[in-house]
Amino acid sequence: SLRDVSMKVPCLSLITFALLLSQLSSASGGKILVFPLDGSHWVNMKVLIEELYAKGHEVTVVRAPDSWYISEKSPFYTSVTLPSPNGFEENFETFLSRQLEVRLQGKHTSFWSRIWTRIQMERVVVDQFFQFHKGMSEMVIQMFEDKNLMQTFHDAKYDVVLTDPSIGGGAMLARRLQVPLVFNVRWTIQG
Repeated sequence: SLRDVSMKVPCLSLITFALLLSQLSSASGGKILVFPLDGSHWVNMKVLIEELYAKGHEVTVVRAPDSWYISEKSPFYTSVTLPSPNGFEENFETFLSRQLEVRLQGKHTSFWSRIWTRIQMERVVVDQFFQFHKGMSEMVIQMFEDKNLMQTFHDAKYDVVLTDPSIGGGAMLARRLQVPLVFNVRWTIQG
């Protein structure tokens, strides 16, 4: 059934990640390029990065200049700050104000009013995801068009790219660099 498959996928991903880490830990320390997602997703990624660093791996984190949580300076990783913001902060403020506006307008108690408010809230969320992914896509395009940056990534000879599956930038970067890809999955919205 679909539920059995969804339970196996995270388990297989975890096993694959554990095997990859064991392979890297048997070496003299691997070079890991991290393409994370800001916000709450960073919390789990940061724990992994600290553990990888403690095991002797060299970690480089790609970040946007307007990052909320991903510090430019860290004892656990070297950061590469891309020149263009991904619009996270600007879009998040717009999202919150639109969400609050819809909620305040929907304070009626009728059944249809609650349904209409719910539909409007769903649209606000979809619009927010669209804007976020648009900003992230523009950032990835600029990264790929920066020949010096891409050459630096190639010259570094990373062993693996660690990324969040919520965004496609890390997967595209791994493919471009022709290195293995590991998704860091803390949860899924489907199960």
